[in-house]
Amino acid sequence: MPPLGEQCIGYGCSLTLFLATLIFVMNHSSSAFTIRHTSMSKDDGRTSQLLGHKAMGMIDPPRAPTLDSISVTLPHDWEENNPYSWSKKAAATFNEYGVVALISQTGEGDGLIKSHICDNANQSAFSRVKEMHTRIKSRGMDPSGVEEPYRFAEILCRDDGGRRFDVPLPWLGAEKNSGHVPLGAVGSKRTGAPLRSSEGETIAPLHESIVKSVGPIMDAIWSKNNNDDPTIKQFYVAAAGFLMNQPGSASQNWHRDGPDEGFIDCFVPLIDLDESLGPTAIQPGTHKTATLGKDGDQHDPEVLIPLLNKGDILLFDYRTLHRGLANKSKSTTRTLAYAVFRQKGD
Repeated sequence: MPPLGEQCIGYGCSLTLFLATLIFVMNHSSSAFTIRHTSMSKDDGRTSQLLGHKAMGMIDPPRAPTLDSISVTLPHDWEENNPYSWSKKAAATFNEYGVVALISQTGEGDGLIKSHICDNANQSAFSRVKEMHTRIKSRGMDPSGVEEPYRFAEILCRDDGGRRFDVPLPWLGAEKNSGHVPLGAVGSKRTGAPLRSSEGETIAPLHESIVKSVGPIMDAIWSKNNNDDPTIKQFYVAAAGFLMNQPGSASQNWHRDGPDEGFIDCFVPLIDLDESLGPTAIQPGTHKTATLGKDGDQHDPEVLIPLLNKGDILLFDYRTLHRGLANKSKSTTRTLAYAVFRQKGD
Protein backbone atom coordinates (compact mmCIF):
# COMPACT_ATOMS: atom_id res chain seq x y z
CA MET A 1 0.00 0.00 0.00
CA PRO A 2 2.65 2.62 0.75
CA PRO A 3 3.57 4.38 -2.49
CA LEU A 4 6.91 3.36 -3.90
CA GLY A 5 6.92 4.92 -7.34
CA GLU A 6 9.67 3.71 -9.60
CA GLN A 7 9.50 6.27 -12.36
CA CYS A 8 8.42 9.84 -12.86
CA ILE A 9 6.02 11.17 -15.48
CA GLY A 10 6.02 14.85 -14.72
CA TYR A 11 6.62 17.59 -12.28
CA GLY A 12 5.08 18.00 -10.19
CA CYS A 13 -8.42 -7.81 7.83
CA SER A 14 -28.15 -27.61 32.68
CA LEU A 15 -29.03 -24.17 30.94
CA THR A 16 -25.46 -23.17 31.33
CA LEU A 17 -24.23 -26.47 29.89
CA PHE A 18 -26.80 -26.28 27.11
CA LEU A 19 -25.75 -22.79 26.19
CA ALA A 20 -22.07 -23.65 26.35
CA THR A 21 -22.66 -26.67 24.10
CA LEU A 22 -24.69 -24.61 21.67
CA ILE A 23 -22.01 -21.95 21.43
CA PHE A 24 -19.33 -24.59 20.92
CA VAL A 25 -21.28 -26.26 18.10
CA MET A 26 -21.99 -22.96 16.42
CA ASN A 27 -18.41 -21.84 16.62
CA HIS A 28 -17.06 -25.11 15.26
CA SER A 29 -19.65 -25.78 12.60
CA SER A 30 -18.21 -26.38 9.18
CA SER A 31 -20.89 -24.15 7.68
CA ALA A 32 -19.91 -20.60 6.98
CA PHE A 33 -22.21 -17.82 8.04
CA THR A 34 -22.33 -14.06 8.05
CA ILE A 35 -23.26 -11.70 10.86
CA ARG A 36 -24.12 -8.05 10.50
CA HIS A 37 -23.33 -5.79 13.42
CA THR A 38 -24.90 -2.35 13.67
CA SER A 39 -24.01 0.47 16.04
CA MET A 40 -26.48 3.38 16.30
CA SER A 41 -25.56 6.83 17.56
CA LYS A 42 -28.00 8.13 20.21
CA ASP A 43 -27.56 11.69 19.04
CA ASP A 44 -28.60 11.57 15.42
CA GLY A 45 -29.37 8.00 14.37
CA ARG A 46 -26.35 7.74 12.10
CA THR A 47 -25.43 4.10 11.59
CA SER A 48 -22.00 2.54 11.32
CA GLN A 49 -22.02 -1.03 10.07
CA LEU A 50 -19.58 -3.86 9.97
CA LEU A 51 -19.77 -7.34 8.49
CA GLY A 52 -18.20 -10.34 10.23
CA HIS A 53 -17.44 -13.33 8.01
CA LYS A 54 -16.84 -16.66 9.76
CA ALA A 55 -14.11 -18.76 8.19
CA MET A 56 -14.78 -22.48 7.87
CA GLY A 57 -13.37 -25.21 10.11
CA MET A 58 -11.23 -23.00 12.32
CA ILE A 59 -10.93 -22.48 16.09
CA ASP A 60 -12.17 -19.29 17.69
CA PRO A 61 -9.75 -16.98 19.49
CA PRO A 62 -10.52 -16.29 23.16
CA ARG A 63 -12.34 -13.08 22.26
CA ALA A 64 -13.99 -12.95 18.86
CA PRO A 65 -13.76 -9.36 17.68
CA THR A 66 -16.93 -7.49 16.75
CA LEU A 67 -17.80 -3.96 15.76
CA ASP A 68 -18.12 -2.98 19.42
CA SER A 69 -14.76 -4.45 20.34
CA ILE A 70 -12.78 -2.66 17.62
CA SER A 71 -14.70 0.64 17.60
CA VAL A 72 -14.31 3.76 19.70
CA THR A 73 -16.99 6.44 19.47
CA LEU A 74 -15.62 9.90 20.11
CA PRO A 75 -17.83 12.43 21.95
CA HIS A 76 -19.52 15.07 19.82
CA ASP A 77 -17.26 17.74 21.33
CA TRP A 78 -14.06 15.70 21.06
CA GLU A 79 -12.17 18.60 19.50
CA GLU A 80 -12.70 20.81 22.56
CA ASN A 81 -12.32 18.17 25.29
CA ASN A 82 -9.24 16.57 26.78
CA PRO A 83 -8.54 13.55 24.56
CA TYR A 84 -7.10 11.42 27.40
CA SER A 85 -10.08 9.06 27.88
CA TRP A 86 -10.90 8.24 24.28
CA SER A 87 -7.30 8.22 23.08
CA LYS A 88 -6.27 5.72 25.77
CA LYS A 89 -9.26 3.50 24.92
CA ALA A 90 -8.46 3.66 21.22
CA ALA A 91 -4.81 2.84 21.90
CA ALA A 92 -5.75 -0.18 24.06
CA THR A 93 -8.10 -1.44 21.33
CA PHE A 94 -5.43 -0.97 18.71
CA ASN A 95 -2.79 -2.78 20.76
CA GLU A 96 -5.11 -5.78 21.30
CA TYR A 97 -6.60 -6.17 17.85
CA GLY A 98 -4.17 -4.36 15.58
CA VAL A 99 -7.07 -2.19 14.37
CA VAL A 100 -9.43 0.44 15.71
CA ALA A 101 -12.33 2.22 14.02
CA LEU A 102 -12.86 5.79 15.18
CA ILE A 103 -16.55 6.68 14.92
CA SER A 104 -18.13 10.10 15.14
CA GLN A 105 -21.05 10.99 17.40
CA THR A 106 -21.72 14.41 15.93
CA GLY A 107 -25.25 15.56 15.29
CA GLU A 108 -24.48 17.44 12.10
CA GLY A 109 -24.09 14.61 9.61
CA ASP A 110 -20.31 14.82 9.75
CA GLY A 111 -17.77 12.14 10.47
CA LEU A 112 -14.74 12.94 12.58
CA ILE A 113 -13.52 14.95 9.62
CA LYS A 114 -16.12 17.41 8.42
CA SER A 115 -18.12 16.58 5.33
CA HIS A 116 -17.09 19.58 3.25
CA ILE A 117 -13.40 18.82 3.83
CA CYS A 118 -13.94 15.26 2.60
CA ASP A 119 -15.96 16.44 -0.39
CA ASN A 120 -13.29 18.91 -1.46
CA ALA A 121 -10.56 16.28 -1.09
CA ASN A 122 -12.63 13.79 -3.08
CA GLN A 123 -12.91 16.25 -5.95
CA SER A 124 -9.15 16.82 -5.83
CA ALA A 125 -8.55 13.07 -6.00
CA PHE A 126 -10.66 12.71 -9.14
CA SER A 127 -9.07 15.70 -10.89
CA ARG A 128 -5.58 14.51 -10.01
CA VAL A 129 -6.20 11.01 -11.39
CA LYS A 130 -7.65 12.51 -14.55
CA GLU A 131 -4.57 14.69 -15.03
CA MET A 132 -2.15 11.82 -14.44
CA HIS A 133 -4.05 9.61 -16.91
CA THR A 134 -3.83 12.37 -19.49
CA ARG A 135 -0.06 12.51 -19.07
CA ILE A 136 0.27 8.75 -19.34
CA LYS A 137 -1.82 8.70 -22.49
CA SER A 138 0.38 11.41 -24.00
CA ARG A 139 3.27 8.98 -23.68
CA GLY A 140 1.45 6.46 -25.83
CA MET A 141 0.62 4.24 -22.87
CA ASP A 142 -2.70 2.78 -21.68
CA PRO A 143 -3.73 4.96 -18.69
CA SER A 144 -6.16 2.30 -17.42
CA GLY A 145 -3.27 -0.04 -16.66
CA VAL A 146 -5.12 -2.98 -18.22
CA GLU A 147 -2.39 -3.67 -20.74
CA GLU A 148 0.31 -3.36 -18.10
CA PRO A 149 0.02 -2.07 -14.50
CA TYR A 150 2.35 0.88 -13.96
CA ARG A 151 4.19 2.40 -11.02
CA PHE A 152 5.01 6.04 -11.45
CA ALA A 153 5.94 8.42 -8.65
CA GLU A 154 2.68 10.33 -9.18
CA ILE A 155 0.28 7.39 -9.62
CA LEU A 156 0.40 3.60 -9.20
CA CYS A 157 -1.95 1.05 -10.73
CA ARG A 158 -2.73 -1.53 -7.99
CA ASP A 159 -4.98 -3.86 -10.00
CA ASP A 160 -4.27 -5.99 -13.07
CA GLY A 161 -7.68 -4.94 -14.34
CA GLY A 162 -6.76 -1.27 -14.11
CA ARG A 163 -9.48 -0.31 -11.60
CA ARG A 164 -7.49 0.46 -8.46
CA PHE A 165 -5.12 3.42 -8.17
CA ASP A 166 -2.79 4.86 -5.53
CA VAL A 167 -2.09 8.59 -5.83
CA PRO A 168 0.81 9.66 -3.56
CA LEU A 169 0.72 13.19 -2.15
CA PRO A 170 3.02 15.52 -0.27
CA TRP A 171 2.02 15.72 3.42
CA LEU A 172 0.54 19.08 4.39
CA GLY A 173 -0.81 18.31 7.86
CA ALA A 174 0.89 20.12 10.71
CA GLU A 175 -1.34 20.73 13.73
CA LYS A 176 -0.19 24.10 15.00
CA ASN A 177 2.19 23.95 17.95
CA SER A 178 1.71 20.20 18.30
CA GLY A 179 5.31 19.26 17.61
CA HIS A 180 3.94 16.08 16.05
CA VAL A 181 4.38 16.19 12.31
CA PRO A 182 6.33 19.09 10.83
CA LEU A 183 4.91 20.57 7.64
CA GLY A 184 5.88 18.47 4.66
CA ALA A 185 7.63 15.83 6.78
CA VAL A 186 7.16 12.74 4.67
CA GLY A 187 9.69 9.93 4.96
CA SER A 188 9.69 9.09 1.27
CA LYS A 189 11.04 11.59 -1.23
CA ARG A 190 8.61 10.22 -3.78
CA THR A 191 5.52 12.11 -2.77
CA GLY A 192 3.92 12.59 -6.16
CA ALA A 193 3.73 15.65 -8.33
CA PRO A 194 3.83 19.05 -6.61
CA LEU A 195 0.44 20.39 -5.65
CA ARG A 196 -1.13 23.41 -7.25
CA SER A 197 -2.17 26.10 -4.78
CA SER A 198 -5.85 25.20 -5.26
CA GLU A 199 -5.07 21.55 -4.46
CA GLY A 200 -3.12 22.51 -1.37
CA GLU A 201 -6.07 24.56 -0.14
CA THR A 202 -8.30 21.46 -0.19
CA ILE A 203 -5.77 18.85 0.95
CA ALA A 204 -4.13 20.79 3.80
CA PRO A 205 -7.38 20.95 5.88
CA LEU A 206 -7.79 17.19 5.39
CA HIS A 207 -4.27 16.41 6.57
CA GLU A 208 -4.55 18.82 9.49
CA SER A 209 -7.83 17.20 10.58
CA ILE A 210 -6.26 13.75 10.40
CA VAL A 211 -3.39 14.77 12.67
CA LYS A 212 -5.73 16.47 15.13
CA SER A 213 -7.91 13.37 15.50
CA VAL A 214 -5.30 10.61 15.50
CA GLY A 215 -2.35 12.46 17.04
CA PRO A 216 -3.36 11.82 20.68
CA ILE A 217 -3.89 8.14 19.84
CA MET A 218 -0.45 7.84 18.30
CA ASP A 219 1.00 9.41 21.44
CA ALA A 220 -0.86 6.85 23.60
CA ILE A 221 0.20 3.90 21.42
CA TRP A 222 3.81 4.90 21.21
CA SER A 223 4.35 6.19 24.74
CA LYS A 224 7.17 4.44 26.61
CA ASN A 225 4.75 3.33 29.32
CA ASN A 226 1.01 3.28 30.02
CA ASN A 227 0.82 5.20 33.27
CA ASP A 228 -1.18 8.39 33.72
CA ASP A 229 1.70 10.57 32.61
CA PRO A 230 3.19 8.79 29.59
CA THR A 231 6.42 9.86 28.01
CA ILE A 232 5.41 10.98 24.57
CA LYS A 233 7.23 9.73 21.54
CA GLN A 234 6.89 11.80 18.43
CA PHE A 235 5.91 10.37 15.08
CA TYR A 236 6.04 11.43 11.49
CA VAL A 237 4.32 10.62 8.22
CA ALA A 238 6.04 8.06 6.02
CA ALA A 239 3.56 8.30 3.13
CA ALA A 240 0.24 9.89 2.20
CA GLY A 241 -2.18 10.00 -0.69
CA PHE A 242 -5.49 8.85 -2.14
CA LEU A 243 -6.67 5.31 -2.92
CA MET A 244 -9.26 5.00 -5.71
CA ASN A 245 -11.25 1.76 -6.09
CA GLN A 246 -13.31 1.95 -9.28
CA PRO A 247 -16.32 -0.16 -10.31
CA GLY A 248 -15.24 -3.51 -11.73
CA SER A 249 -12.15 -3.85 -9.54
CA ALA A 250 -11.13 -7.29 -8.27
CA SER A 251 -10.58 -8.17 -4.60
CA GLN A 252 -6.99 -7.98 -3.47
CA ASN A 253 -5.16 -10.92 -1.91
CA TRP A 254 -4.73 -10.90 1.87
CA HIS A 255 -1.55 -9.07 2.68
CA ARG A 256 0.39 -7.10 5.25
CA ASP A 257 1.81 -3.75 4.29
CA GLY A 258 5.08 -4.75 5.93
CA PRO A 259 6.70 -6.95 8.58
CA ASP A 260 7.96 -4.20 10.86
CA GLU A 261 6.53 -2.80 14.09
CA GLY A 262 6.20 0.95 14.41
CA PHE A 263 4.04 1.75 11.36
CA ILE A 264 0.31 2.55 11.44
CA ASP A 265 -2.01 2.87 8.44
CA CYS A 266 -4.72 5.52 8.60
CA PHE A 267 -7.68 5.27 6.19
CA VAL A 268 -10.30 8.01 5.86
CA PRO A 269 -13.22 7.24 3.50
CA LEU A 270 -14.18 10.31 1.51
CA ILE A 271 -17.66 8.87 0.80
CA ASP A 272 -20.06 6.77 2.92
CA LEU A 273 -19.18 3.09 2.50
CA ASP A 274 -21.47 0.16 1.74
CA GLU A 275 -20.86 -3.48 0.83
CA SER A 276 -20.86 -2.88 -2.90
CA LEU A 277 -18.08 -0.30 -2.96
CA GLY A 278 -15.15 -2.58 -2.15
CA PRO A 279 -14.40 -1.57 1.46
CA THR A 280 -11.34 -2.81 3.36
CA ALA A 281 -11.54 -6.24 5.04
CA ILE A 282 -9.48 -6.77 8.21
CA GLN A 283 -8.34 -9.83 10.19
CA PRO A 284 -8.03 -8.48 13.76
CA GLY A 285 -5.19 -9.79 15.88
CA THR A 286 -3.00 -10.84 12.97
CA HIS A 287 -0.43 -8.19 13.85
CA LYS A 288 0.67 -10.62 16.59
CA THR A 289 1.24 -13.54 14.21
CA ALA A 290 4.05 -14.10 11.79
CA THR A 291 2.85 -16.40 9.03
CA LEU A 292 0.09 -16.72 6.45
CA GLY A 293 -1.89 -19.83 5.61
CA LYS A 294 -1.65 -21.61 2.28
CA ASP A 295 -3.96 -19.24 0.43
CA GLY A 296 -3.15 -16.09 2.31
CA ASP A 297 -5.65 -16.93 5.08
CA GLN A 298 -4.63 -16.54 8.71
CA HIS A 299 -5.65 -18.81 11.61
CA ASP A 300 -7.90 -16.17 13.16
CA PRO A 301 -11.41 -17.01 11.86
CA GLU A 302 -12.85 -13.50 12.12
CA VAL A 303 -12.83 -11.20 9.14
CA LEU A 304 -14.36 -7.78 9.76
CA ILE A 305 -15.41 -5.28 7.13
CA PRO A 306 -15.97 -1.82 8.62
CA LEU A 307 -18.58 0.15 6.69
CA LEU A 308 -17.62 3.59 7.89
CA ASN A 309 -19.27 6.90 7.25
CA LYS A 310 -17.51 9.60 5.32
CA GLY A 311 -14.88 11.24 7.50
CA ASP A 312 -14.60 8.48 10.11
CA ILE A 313 -11.23 6.80 10.50
CA LEU A 314 -9.75 3.31 10.41
CA LEU A 315 -6.33 2.78 12.01
CA PHE A 316 -4.54 -0.54 11.67
CA ASP A 317 -1.10 -1.93 12.31
CA TYR A 318 1.14 -2.26 9.28
CA ARG A 319 1.39 -6.01 10.05
CA THR A 320 -2.38 -6.61 10.26
CA LEU A 321 -3.77 -8.75 7.44
CA HIS A 322 -6.17 -6.85 5.23
CA ARG A 323 -7.35 -6.51 1.67
CA GLY A 324 -9.44 -4.21 -0.47
CA LEU A 325 -12.60 -5.91 -1.72
CA ALA A 326 -14.06 -5.80 -5.21
CA ASN A 327 -16.08 -2.75 -6.15
CA LYS A 328 -19.37 -4.25 -7.40
CA SER A 329 -21.25 -0.99 -7.78
CA LYS A 330 -22.36 0.22 -11.18
CA SER A 331 -20.87 3.67 -11.18
CA THR A 332 -19.47 4.75 -7.78
CA THR A 333 -15.75 4.98 -7.12
CA ARG A 334 -14.68 4.38 -3.51
CA THR A 335 -12.17 7.06 -2.63
CA LEU A 336 -10.22 7.24 0.60
CA ALA A 337 -7.37 9.31 1.91
CA TYR A 338 -4.51 7.50 3.59
CA ALA A 339 -1.49 8.28 5.70
CA VAL A 340 1.18 5.97 7.05
CA PHE A 341 2.42 7.09 10.47
CA ARG A 342 5.82 5.96 11.66
CA GLN A 343 7.19 5.93 15.17
CA LYS A 344 10.08 8.29 15.55
CA GLY A 345 13.19 6.61 16.90
CA ASP A 346 14.94 7.63 20.08
